[in-house]
Amino acid sequence: MVQVVIDGTSPILGYRGSWVPVSHLLDPLHAMDSNDTAVTTCSSGDAMSLNFFGTSVSLHGALRLNHGVYTASVDNTDTVSTNGFSAGEVWGSALYTSLPLSRGSHQVVLTNTPNVTGQNCVDIDWVQIEDTDPSSATGSILSHSSDPAFQWSPSSAWQSSGGVLQTNTSQASLKYTFTGGTAALFGRIDVTNGPYLCSINGGANTTYTSYSFYPADSQVLCYAGGLDPTQQHTIQLYNTPNATNAALQVTYAQVWQIDSSTHSGASHKKLSSGAIAGIVIVVIGVVLGLIAGILLFLRRRRGPAAAAPKPDHEPSDKPPIEGVLSFPRITSRTPDPLGVYPIASSISRDVDADSAPAIAPSLPSPVSESHAPTIRLNSPIQSLSLSQEIAESLAPGSESSTIRSPSPPLQSSHLQVHLDAGPLSLDGHDMYDAPPAYAGYTSRPSSIQPQSQPHTAS
Repeated sequence: MVQVVIDGTSPILGYRGSWVPVSHLLDPLHAMDSNDTAVTTCSSGDAMSLNFFGTSVSLHGALRLNHGVYTASVDNTDTVSTNGFSAGEVWGSALYTSLPLSRGSHQVVLTNTPNVTGQNCVDIDWVQIEDTDPSSATGSILSHSSDPAFQWSPSSAWQSSGGVLQTNTSQASLKYTFTGGTAALFGRIDVTNGPYLCSINGGANTTYTSYSFYPADSQVLCYAGGLDPTQQHTIQLYNTPNATNAALQVTYAQVWQIDSSTHSGASHKKLSSGAIAGIVIVVIGVVLGLIAGILLFLRRRRGPAAAAPKPDHEPSDKPPIEGVLSFPRITSRTPDPLGVYPIASSISRDVDADSAPAIAPSLPSPVSESHAPTIRLNSPIQSLSLSQEIAESLAPGSESSTIRSPSPPLQSSHLQVHLDAGPLSLDGHDMYDAPPAYAGYTSRPSSIQPQSQPHTAS
């Protein structure tokens, strides 16, 4: 938002009639005025006017015993009549505040219209212009006359002293370059100063005067509003002295700018074809890298394919252990945790006690003893697993670890139990039930005959 405060004695305010500047030198109470200055009139019909750009305007002055009625309006509409009389002195009061205006150029006018004798005066202390559009500005900067943004010509015609640039040369010029939507040049008014011209962006010249019976600093010499805030602009002053007043004094400039982050359009630039190609290549490389990383992750997560297990009917490719009795292969649905298939503890066989190797107590049977059926032959022996028998026979220092010659082959009947085989015949005798969880093989001498009474699984 833009807020420009213009002192009542500023040259850009237009006064018609018998207005005069006042200060505490003339009236001690005027020390309460802003910047110790004001402009006053006691004549009916005298008027003050200001052309400005914005969305509102307000006029400020004093309410006093000798002040009376006045009118104010913007663009000759909505005229308001107000009485400036006050039994007590009130300084800096709002004499008039406009209604919200459309953003654009306007003119405010105040006219003295007294109707009571002795209450016929009015004064102007300062004027405030506002532009509430957020695109107009978000802040302001000050540039002193020594800033490179100031250029003056001819350089020999200007003198700098105490931060003030001054010339007495006719047609000597000063140009200030800036970027912003609103700007104002400030200077000094004095009794030695005279008329000058002001031009915005090389446009039409407007005539003002910086003459004042009461000197004052920080006076607006030229004002520009409603400019494109993203573009560069210029304010140029030309000194046009008369016969008795020749000086022009400039001190600083104030510019209202918008933050670059709130107006990105000014900084947009078209990318070159080379930059676009580079961006495309980088994007493609990133995408390919992501794909390769995903594939590598999935491959490592899946791991090497497990080798297919060998079928049961294929012989092992490992050589047999020498000196150890050969045991028939036993298959089961549930493999032994050690990788060796157990012989069911519920199946007993007769063997030669002298040739039987020493064995340790058997490992637990995969099938509970209370539920497993039993097949009884002539001479029961302790049950054992194949892994346990091999371990015992090979244990160092044990009697059974001595390598013995294989026993002579026995004439034997065979009991062969297949998975889910159901009842089977043993040498033509009664049927025996064998659990489907076991497949076993046993042998006995032909001299051993089954008992005359059949046994069934318990």
